[in-house]
Amino acid sequence: MKFYAVCGSNRKEGNTIKLLESALDGIRDTVGEENDFELVNLYKLDYTGCRSCFHCKKLGSKYYGKCPINDDLKPLLNDISHCDGLILGSPVYFGDISGQMRSFFERLVFPYFTYLEKVDSLAPRKFPVATIYDMNVPQDSPLVEYYETVFDAFEQYLHGVFSKGERLTVYDTYQFKDYSKYANDVFDADLKKESLENQFPKDLNAAYQLGVDMAKSL
Repeated sequence: MKFYAVCGSNRKEGNTIKLLESALDGIRDTVGEENDFELVNLYKLDYTGCRSCFHCKKLGSKYYGKCPINDDLKPLLNDISHCDGLILGSPVYFGDISGQMRSFFERLVFPYFTYLEKVDSLAPRKFPVATIYDMNVPQDSPLVEYYETVFDAFEQYLHGVFSKGERLTVYDTYQFKDYSKYANDVFDADLKKESLENQFPKDLNAAYQLGVDMAKSL
C-alpha cells in the first residue's frame, strides 16, 4: 500500500509538517513498515494552479480526466491517483488554506470532477482523504466558526471526488521562535509557549490517531 502526506507550509520544522509526520507514523504503525509512505513539501515543487484550459473535460481528448500541464506536479498527481490514502496539511492564512495548497487542490481535484449528473468522479480509484489545519487563532475565537465553513467547502470536493477522511483542526499554535523579535502585541508570548508545551503534544497525538483511523478504515 502507498500513502501520501502533502504539506502546504514552507516551514521545514513547522507545526504543519510535524502534524503530518505524526499522522504518517500512525498509519505506519498500523499497516506495517513494509508499505510505502511519502511526505511531500509543496514549496519544493515548481507548478501552477489550474489554467482553466478544460482539456480534462474535452470529449475525445487524450487528456480527458487528466491534467495536461507538464510541470513538477504531473508525476506526483499520477502517483497519488493510485494511492491508498492521502492526508493534506496546511496552515491557515487569512482564514483559508495556503496558496500552495489551493493550487495543488485545483490540479488534484478538477480533472476528476465532472459536470455529469450520473458520474460523480473520474478518479481511477477511491481512497480516503484526511485534512489537517493549524492556526495561531485560539479555539474560542469568533473567527473559528467562519473558518469551519471554509474547511467544509474545501472538503466537499475532496470527498466527492475521492472518499471521506477525518479532519483535525489545531488551534493556538506557536508562530515565532522568539516573540520578542517581531512586531506583535496581540498574542501573549507566555501563553503561546504554554500552549506549545501543553497542548501541541496532544495535537500530535490526535494527528497520530487520525493516521491510525485512516489505516483501519481501509
